[in-house]
Amino acid sequence: MFLKSVILTIFLSVLCEAKVFAQDKWKLYEQSFLVGWGWGKDSLNLPEGNYHPLFLNYRIGVTHPKLNFTKSKRMDFELFTEPQFNLVILSKKNGENSFYQEAGINFGYQPILHLTKFLSVYTYISAGPHYFNTPTIRQAKGFIFSDNMGAGCWFHLPKNFYINTMFKIRHMSNANTRYPNKGINTLNALIGFGITY
Repeated sequence: MFLKSVILTIFLSVLCEAKVFAQDKWKLYEQSFLVGWGWGKDSLNLPEGNYHPLFLNYRIGVTHPKLNFTKSKRMDFELFTEPQFNLVILSKKNGENSFYQEAGINFGYQPILHLTKFLSVYTYISAGPHYFNTPTIRQAKGFIFSDNMGAGCWFHLPKNFYINTMFKIRHMSNANTRYPNKGINTLNALIGFGITY
């Protein structure tokens, strides 16, 4: 089942890229890789222990003239897709750690404000289907949605490269398709490297 979810993630990512570039005037805006760490929103994150995702994300973003509704060249508006494979460390209350996985894809919207030629800031929202296999009485394993909102900074480097730092809040639940469905909430910090076009 987990292998099927990874294959589905890759397929959806390729499909999204193909559809985006088939449209006139859509423009590739950025590509990046992000890694990061998440921790439970409170000390009672899960009854079994604290849920720590280790993020391995790839992001591809596009823009379109109709998205840029401001006349200022200091802002860009991006639509992105973000396939990911995440290792999960469940820190149990007895001090032991167990290892599990997540895989999925998020789709999001991100306005970016360019403060200087060296620094840009942004906020974003995203959501998408995921699969996770961590056993807990709080949340049914399997298909789930990942809902995210966050903010961050781009530190621009020569030749359109940049370093990305990000903080996000994430909620995972399955929209009551199975029970239990109390959700898993984490606070997350990520850092990455990318290129703009």
